Parts: sequence; C-alpha cells; structure tokens
Amino acid sequence: MRYTSCQLLGNGCSHYPHPMLQFLDVFVQFYSNALNIMRGNTHIDVYGLLAVRDSLDSSRDYIFHRSRENAQAIDVNGGYLSLSYPARGISAMGCLIEIDIKIKGKDVDKDLSIIDGSVKAFGQFDSRTANHVDNVNGKIIFKTHVVRKGVEATIDLDFVEVPIGGFNVRMRGKTVRGKAVYSFITECCDDDSFIASPGKHNKKFVAAVSIGDTLCVDFMEKRREALSFVSSKHGNEQQPYRFSNGALVFVKVYWSTIVEG
Repeated sequence: MRYTSCQLLGNGCSHYPHPMLQFLDVFVQFYSNALNIMRGNTHIDVYGLLAVRDSLDSSRDYIFHRSRENAQAIDVNGGYLSLSYPARGISAMGCLIEIDIKIKGKDVDKDLSIIDGSVKAFGQFDSRTANHVDNVNGKIIFKTHVVRKGVEATIDLDFVEVPIGGFNVRMRGKTVRGKAVYSFITECCDDDSFIASPGKHNKKFVAAVSIGDTLCVDFMEKRREALSFVSSKHGNEQQPYRFSNGALVFVKVYWSTIVEG
C-alpha cells in the first residue's frame, strides 16, 4: 500500500499504472540423479527460498521461504511449492528472481541443491507463461502473469464473528477481464487457513490487477457469490461476507500504484 491516496484528484493525478509481475504457481521436478540418491523414499523434502527484488525496492519480496527444519514434502514425481503471497506488488521491469531450493538429506552434508541462482526479468515475460530453470538434480518451473497496466490490490480480512471452535477458510481471487486466478488461501499456499477467534487475519494478500478490471474475492462456498471490487489507482473499499456457518468477515481492498507520479 504505497500510494493509496493522492492530493491531486481526477485528471490532475500524476500516478500511473505500471507493468507488474504476479507468480501463480511454482512446480519442482526431480531428475534421475536426485531420485537415485533418494531411492526408496515416497516423497522428497525441499526447503530454501524464492524471492524477488525489483527496481523499485531492492529488499527481498519472498514468494517461498522454508527453513531446513520446516521443509516441504513433495512427491517424487514432482509437485507444487506452497507459496506465500508477496508483501508488496512486484514491478515486471528490471526485477531479479532469486532461487535457492535444496533437497533435504539425512544430514546437512547430504543435502542436494536443485537450483541456486537468479533470473533477470526486464519485462520480457509474456502475459501468461511458464519459465523454467534447471540443474543436474532437478528443475523449477514458475508460472507467472504480467499485468501490463497494473495496480496493487492489498486485501485485508477482519473476522468479527467466528463460530465456537473456529473454522477453516478458503479464498481465491479472479479478475473479470484478465481472467487471472489467484490462490490466496488454498492447499497450494503457505498460509494458515484456520480462524480460531475474531480479529484481523495475520496476513495481507497482495495481487496485481489491471487498471479498470474487477477483482472478485471468492470464499469458495457453494451457492455463494464472490465479492467484486473495481480496481483504481487509489482508495479502498470494504464489503461484508457472511459464511454459511454464520461467521462474518469484513473484506477491505486497498488500491495503489507501485510507482510515484
């Protein structure tokens, strides 16, 4: 939420949309060298990081970050990393994708590196594409979406009524025009889905949306409509959602450009 407001409204506003990069999913595939070493296992534990630095902010924006002690189990035939949503919108121009993904062995000195390197992206990605980086032990395939005239959506969840015992939440987003789908709280994400008590969710969800497009926030319940938010350069909007179990959440979406005017 960098520029959610502007003193110069209307045509006087100098802020503008910017090409933005959104990660949709990341797949890990193991090669025979790693499989031979890990022979007999039904799954392989992986850990490490996948992060982005861009020309607007040189600090790491983590997409995946797991310690060795908290490694993720992946089927030997390959599988998707449990991603975290970035802390801020990512510029598609001049960004550096850092990848350091390892296979956990019986001991630290038995660990194997899948990928340890970086990929520079200067807006060359197609609007929707799968890019890969490989090495002797495996391959990382990341599916991305480039929003050419993007603004940053930051979704804040405030649960005000929660049933006794708590409940599990699922949430995804999709855009009407761009047809992009974002997995905010699903089995593919590294976010806590259990809501134990009233209060704000400990995570804010950031997505790139094309200016003028509509972001639909869907809690994935049968016969329940998604909440719709029309993107803009600045401002915010809040809407309530009543779950089928009686729980109530207020969904607030903040809109911002990622570049200063």
